[in-house]
Amino acid sequence: MSMTGSQSERKLLGVAGLAWLFDAMDVGMLSFIIAALAVDWHLSEVQMGWIGSISSIGMAVGAFIFGLFADRFGRKLVLILTILVFSLGSGFSAFATGISAFLILRFFVGMGLGGELPVASTLVSESVAVDKRGRIVVLLESFWAGGWLVAALISYFIIPQFGWRLALIIGALPALYTVYLRWKMPDSAKYLTQKPEEKSGLLKNIANVWSKAHARKTAMLWILWFCVVFLLRDVFMAAECDGTERV
Repeated sequence: MSMTGSQSERKLLGVAGLAWLFDAMDVGMLSFIIAALAVDWHLSEVQMGWIGSISSIGMAVGAFIFGLFADRFGRKLVLILTILVFSLGSGFSAFATGISAFLILRFFVGMGLGGELPVASTLVSESVAVDKRGRIVVLLESFWAGGWLVAALISYFIIPQFGWRLALIIGALPALYTVYLRWKMPDSAKYLTQKPEEKSGLLKNIANVWSKAHARKTAMLWILWFCVVFLLRDVFMAAECDGTERV
């Protein structure tokens, strides 16, 4: 199904944008959840740092694995899978009773979060006209700010009154969104029109992005995203420290 009309493009932007919003919501809530965990579980600074770090490690692994899967099995299927992974991981972590189980679950949450971002972006960019692609992708990424606003509201109104477990259960609600995606969201037209023999293997895809034709672009994108996440990590740590002091 091709995304050619403006109405279809707006619908796709809204559908994929909500996925980005849910992603940002989880990332934004984590610093406040860590602050609450530090009090409940008497965590050291090292343990608190590991909770945030393991999520970032999971995001790197998830972006790599699910990005390759999306090339092989379709953007829509993998987008649904990544949302399920981070939503269910968030829900299960609400019932964790110790730091070890929580770290394992946060790794899987990070995998889902890291996989969802590039897959949703690819789905949108492949489904709109070339002359509109830049504007639509920028609008998609603006949903990230909306997710942080939702995270701030949950962290301000829910966590102090009802605890961090309820916040994580709320983080599992996007799993319900996958039912809508399954029936209402089309896959990328570019992927659907690909012939089976045109779908490259995993190793071939890796080699392609680092080939002479694409290596410079790939390296620059890696550097840019490293800087973005590095700065985001500083904001995350500042919020975490502030939240700990407040608790």
